[in-house]
Amino acid sequence: MKIELRVLGPNQTEVCLGRNMLFFSYGTVVAALIGQHWHVTDKKHSRTTKKHINRYFGEFKDFCYTPQEYLEAMVDKLV
Repeated sequence: MKIELRVLGPNQTEVCLGRNMLFFSYGTVVAALIGQHWHVTDKKHSRTTKKHINRYFGEFKDFCYTPQEYLEAMVDKLV
């Protein structure tokens, strides 16, 4: 599996694991593309993390809110 790490900005990182992508803010996974579906954390994070998520997705709103625990479990499963 090909793994790519992209630093998108201060405290913003995207990790590509094959066809899956994980978006981290301050080292915490806050969004993930699993298969063909985007998942965004439903946990309330800091204002800056919320800005990171909004900047990452821009006008794209075709995602579902997912429990933080699910995203963390996906990281464990993919890594």
